Amino acid sequence: MKVGEYTSEYYQANKKRLDANNKKWATKNKRKTRGYVKSWERRNKVYVCEKRAAWRAANKEHIRDISLRYNHGINLEEYNVHFAKQAGVCAICHKPPRGGSAQTAVLAVDHNHSTGKFRGLLCNLCNRYLGYINEDPSVLDRAKNYIA
Repeated sequence: MKVGEYTSEYYQANKKRLDANNKKWATKNKRKTRGYVKSWERRNKVYVCEKRAAWRAANKEHIRDISLRYNHGINLEEYNVHFAKQAGVCAICHKPPRGGSAQTAVLAVDHNHSTGKFRGLLCNLCNRYLGYINEDPSVLDRAKNYIA
């Protein structure tokens, strides 16, 4: 019997106990554990980048859901409901989102900057316009009169 075979058999026979001990040690030594992980990641940069890219590609909806929850306080399901209510078009100009492919073009989540309350979904142009005018209705009125 070779050393590798012995250690493999030993590990399989004592897996639960060894895993519990390793977890206990890692919990006590978080800084060391993080150092080991960082060191391993530096030595295996290409592998780590490939794995992360593959994970991101396989979990696009999950990432979008987390982003919506963190940045806007709504989840992907709520976004999709509002998107369907608006028939996939901007709440202001009533045009579909522009840019990129049909899969990557999304409507921006608009919210009141004072209250944080969700208002609707806007195309990037309308969303930026509201930002440029600082959401001031009097500026909208002047712009309306100017182009009339």
